[in-house]
Amino acid sequence: MTIRTLATDDFNRANNADLGAAWDATNGQNAMQITANCAQQATIGADNGESNNSVAFPNDQWSEAVFGPNVKADGVGTGYGPAVRMTSDGSLTHYRMIGSGAGYELVRHLAGASLSLSSGAGTTFAAADALYLEFVGSTPVHKKNGAPFGAPTSNSAIAGGRAGVCYSSTEAVASDGITSWQAGDFVTEVLPLEIPRPVRRFQFERFMNEEEAFPSELDPRTWCEELATA
Repeated sequence: MTIRTLATDDFNRANNADLGAAWDATNGQNAMQITANCAQQATIGADNGESNNSVAFPNDQWSEAVFGPNVKADGVGTGYGPAVRMTSDGSLTHYRMIGSGAGYELVRHLAGASLSLSSGAGTTFAAADALYLEFVGSTPVHKKNGAPFGAPTSNSAIAGGRAGVCYSSTEAVASDGITSWQAGDFVTEVLPLEIPRPVRRFQFERFMNEEEAFPSELDPRTWCEELATA
């Protein structure tokens, strides 16, 4: 499978009390805000989050956030990151990936109850680092700058929802937040069918004898060149 991008945001716009029309505050949490072209927590010391409503995200999805220039290290599980399968049904339900200068943590929130699926201090984040989270079926993967790390526990409690961004509380002073975000799904690449050359020669002769119409999507010149070198 290859990843496909469905939504992006560089947050490069005027300061605002929330992230804009394409975003909705996470149920049971505070909205985020635009400050100095970053997505930043609006309320220090409280969880913040918003989901993107610009597209319908398939159940298997990924989300990636790039950190701003001032990344703090106030403890594992405190900071910013991407989120997936964020519900909009009135419950606080999603998978949230947090990174900071102190470490990382992947948490499942299910109707407000939290469960840590992975955490550690061995992988930390600095300015311009990208933190990525995906869920395919019940299998999560998290990456730093494209490289997988950690060993997250599988979980099937949340089937689908939106992708978005989040902030985990307890920081005493605001950090710069997220400078850009993107999210999407996965597609299976279908390779073109390769027709063996003996079959091509037989078909080519039928085309030339007008026994069969030459397919409109094929270039007869290409077939002639390949047959000449067969």
